[in-house]
Formats: sequence, C-alpha cells, structure tokens
Amino acid sequence: MVDASIPPALDLLREVENVAADTAIVSALTHMQPHVQSAALDVLVERNHQSSIAAVVAAFHSYDPELRQLLSNRARDLHSGVRAAMSSVYFEDRQSAIELLQSACDAKSAYLLADALRYRCSRTRELAAVALQELAASWLQESFGDVSSASRRAGDERIAGIALALKEAIETWEIHLQPKVLVASLWLGDLLEAVIKEKLQQPQTLIGDALTTILTSATDPRLAGSVLRGLAIPELRPACVRSINHTTTPVFIRALIEESWLVTDPSIQHACRWIREVHWLQEWLDALSTLDEARASQALRLVDATGGEHEHRIELYRALLATDNVAVRRAVIRRLVEDDTDAATRELTTLAARESDEIGRIAAEEVRRRGPVTSDQSATDENAAHELSEESSDAFDIFFDRFDTLTSEQRRAAGEPLRRAPQYVATRLKTRLRGDVAAHRSRALRIARSLQLAGLIDEEIFRLAHDPNPIVRAVAVAMLSELPGSTSMRILRAALNDPDSRVQANAIEALDRLGLDAARDSVQAKLGSPNSRVRANAVKALLRSELNDAAESLLDMLDDATRAHRVSGLWVVQRLQLRTLLPRVADLAARDPDERVKRYAQRVLDELSGKAEPSRAADPEPPMPGIVDSVTGVRK
Repeated sequence: MVDASIPPALDLLREVENVAADTAIVSALTHMQPHVQSAALDVLVERNHQSSIAAVVAAFHSYDPELRQLLSNRARDLHSGVRAAMSSVYFEDRQSAIELLQSACDAKSAYLLADALRYRCSRTRELAAVALQELAASWLQESFGDVSSASRRAGDERIAGIALALKEAIETWEIHLQPKVLVASLWLGDLLEAVIKEKLQQPQTLIGDALTTILTSATDPRLAGSVLRGLAIPELRPACVRSINHTTTPVFIRALIEESWLVTDPSIQHACRWIREVHWLQEWLDALSTLDEARASQALRLVDATGGEHEHRIELYRALLATDNVAVRRAVIRRLVEDDTDAATRELTTLAARESDEIGRIAAEEVRRRGPVTSDQSATDENAAHELSEESSDAFDIFFDRFDTLTSEQRRAAGEPLRRAPQYVATRLKTRLRGDVAAHRSRALRIARSLQLAGLIDEEIFRLAHDPNPIVRAVAVAMLSELPGSTSMRILRAALNDPDSRVQANAIEALDRLGLDAARDSVQAKLGSPNSRVRANAVKALLRSELNDAAESLLDMLDDATRAHRVSGLWVVQRLQLRTLLPRVADLAARDPDERVKRYAQRVLDELSGKAEPSRAADPEPPMPGIVDSVTGVRK
C-alpha cells in the first residue's frame, strides 16, 4: 500500500536504483518534511551506496538541528559514510563526520576519532580530541552522574570502545599532543591506569609533563580517583600530593572523599605519607562534618594514612567530635579506638571524662581496656629522660624528634641541658626553621618558645610570620608578643587581615600583651568576625580597656544562634572572671538547647560562684595553634 504522505517523486526515486537517483534524494533532503526525510534516509540506508551515505554525512555540519538530530539517531546506519567522510581530503567533510559521532555519542565508532588524531591537519586533531572527551563525559553523566567510582565503570561493555580509543590516543601522544584525551583517560580511572603507567616508562616520552599539569591543578571532581591513584605512581606523585595539599574546591574535596575507598590499596595507602601539609585538613572539615558514617570512615582512613604530624589529625578529630552529626562522631571515635598512640589515649581519656553519651561510654571502655601505663613503658620513659639529659652532641636531635610526645614537665626537664648552650641551640633551630618541612618549622618555633630563645632567632620569627603555611605563621605571630618593637607591631597589624583565622586570633593575643594603642581600631573591627575564636580574643582584649562595643559584642555572642559563638563567649566570661554576667551564664546552663554548651556553662557558673576550683589561669598564655578544645572552641 502506498503511503499518501510520501511524495510521488520519492516513490519514483525509490524504484530507480542508480547513483543519479541517490544524488537527487541527497540534494532534496533539506527541502523535505521531517517524516519524509526519515523515509528518504530509509531508502539510502537500504541501498547502502557508500558514496551517497558519505555525501549525507559530509553535509552534516550544514543541516538544520532537526535533520542533524535525525542523522544522530541513525548514526549506526550511516557508519560506512562516516568512515568515508573521515578519510576525505576536505576538512569540512571530516568535521561533519566528527560532529556526527560526537552528537550521536557513538562509542563503538570511537576508534575513528583515535585514527583522526594521527592526521596532519591540526584542526582535525583538535576536533577529534574534543569529540573523544565529550564521548567520555556524556557516557559518565548518563551512567553515573558527574562523579562515580571507577570500580563500577570497569564492568560496563558500553565503555569499551571509548576506552580502546583513548588507549590508542595515549600510545600515540607525541603525534597529536592533545591534553583533552589525557583528561578523558584520567576520568576513566583504572580502565586506563595500566596504559598510562606503561607510557610513562617509555624513554623520552612527553606525556609526564602534560599529566603533571592536569593533576596539579585538578578541580574537576571526575579527576579525584586518578589523583588518589597517582599517589602510587612515582612520576605523578608530586603533582597529586600538591593537588590534595592545596585544594580548596568543595566539589573536588567531596569527590576525593567519595573515592577515598582507594586507600584500601596498600600501594596508595603507603604513598599517602607524602601528604605532609596540614591546612588541607581545615578545607576538608566542612565536607567531613556532613557525611554519613560509612563515608566518614572511608575519608578518615585517608586522613590517617597521610604523613603530616599526628597532632594535626587529632585536632581534626577533635573538631569533628564537636559537630552535631552523630554518624561522623561515631566514625571518629572508631578511628581513635583503632589508634594506639599516646595522643589518641589522651583524647579518649578527655572524652571519657567529659562526654556522657555513647561517645563518652565508648571512650571510657577503651581507656579501661588500655589500662594504666605499664612498668615497661615507665622504664622506657625513664630511659628517654636519661638520654635527653645527656650533654652529648645528639641531645638537640633527640629533644627535637621527641618534643611533640613529651609532657610539659618532661619538656622542662629534658630542655634543661640545652638552656645552658643557648647560642648553639639557636643555631640548630635556625637550620630547622629554614627547612622545607612545615611541620619541622612549626616544631622548631615551639621549641624556641619553650626554651625562651625568641630573642636569639628574632629575624627567623619575623620571616616566618609570612610563611606560606598557616600553622607556621600562627606560631610565629604568637611569638611576636615576646619581641616588643616596631617590627613586631607592623607585622601584627598586617596579621589581623591574614586569610587564616588562627593567625588573626594569635595576632590579637600578641597585641593584647604588647599594647593595643597602635592597633585598637583594627582589633575593634574584629568584633564582627564570623570566626568565634577571633571574635572572642578581640572581645577579651578590648574589655580590658573598657570599650563598650566589646561588652555589647560579648552579650551578642552569648545570645548567638551559633553554638561556637556562645561557647567562645562563655570562655571570655571565664577568662576575665566576669561575675556580673553570672545570671546570663546561669540562664545558658539551664536553658541552652545544646547539651555541651549547658555543661560548659555550668562549669563556668560553678567556678565563678566559688563552687569549683578555677580550671585555667585568669590570664593565660596566648593560645597556640595545633590543639583545639572541642568544648570551648579555643586552643589550649
């Protein structure tokens, strides 16, 4: 039966099987109604004359959107024409073929794009690289969304064509030098990891520099898995370490957390020790505090594997325990239970004494299980003290290596012989202060403060107050309180606008000790800081000079909707012994919606009303970065 909607001319051409008839159909395609175009395409596909189908494909770039969509839907039927157009001497024909493959997301024909990367025409190579990347992106988006675990991709047969084309693109990298195919290859994770490793081992290959550039500045969440995998590849490890150390992009941080299951691979876990900077932990804090328990456990596994100082990881755990997310708090207490270090034991002991909920019960049970210090451990401590007290050439190195594990009493005892040679110790400290490891610079500053040697390393302190690492800057800025003078005041005024809140807070403490006169207005501006510790330090400093704005800011903090500000306000009341605010404190102890705030308010109330011994000195040392009280939100 003849379809009345099909023009008689097309019926006539259908009956005439020759090249001229095909040419007429191709020429008339753009003038047909959509349903007639589909019927005409059926005729051409049925006859399967390659030259005719190639002519349709070659004109793809000039067709209107409706006809282009029709051809995209029928891309598999036009495969012979795509191949012919890709080998054409005319760029426009090759452009149309590439655009058709990209529009159709034809993964099975991706090998044609890999072939096109070898063409002498640079425009053809660029188009082919873009199309390959778009094929990979479209497939990932369709199958898993923006970010997915590469282990789930590996079993999908539909990706085989794209992976094979990208494999060939990697192997022929020096011919085309198209970074987009490398980005797409990294998206596919373990499907192409072996190929990349093999390519990196080839002599005089240029691919390493290109991969390093991509991974160093990675913010695309689809690259997160490859950044973690790259830690185990020596040629890529520095770039991946920099990427993790310096990332500030929330969506990328969340993707790294999604892919942190990769740390179960021993080679990746071992390589994580190269991640030694610490400020990335602060960037992760917001993302970690919103996870469910399973994902939090995975992410904390990555944190534990890193090679930074252990105290910084404990600091992160303490901050996470202060969140309201029960699942995250459970994940943290699990990591502390699995951590057999002295620092973890001290944290568990604190939790057991302070928390009355499930976390406190778990901590108390673990503390009981660990038991008191054994006699063997006591002997070890005695031996360590003996070694540290020896006046030998190794005394400084021993003290430096063990400083973070010693109690305050042990530090005083072990540092006594070093105090008798201040110039020698200052020289050794300067060497560490000029080193590449931020954790060592921070520790050297704290040792100098412990040994009261700030005056002998003043130039180093001034320099490190501008250190790129915020922890180092914060310690150096705090030590400026021991170096009165115009240089310190100038640096402290600038530090009030430091991007890191710890540096700002320590600058206010130092100015408070040196005198606020030269920077009163700048400190007063911090009464509106969104950071509770910065605001509390500003209030404390300005209340000493009886500034009304400081008193009003303190009252606002005690009424603030944010728990951190209420707690920091209580800290100011406790530090300055502000008994006139006892009614307000009593109200918080009775009615605050947060149980931990209520407990802290009750302790402050008991202390100031004489029912308990003061828990801290009224005028403490400036808080040092590194240890955060999860109840008060201030550094101890």
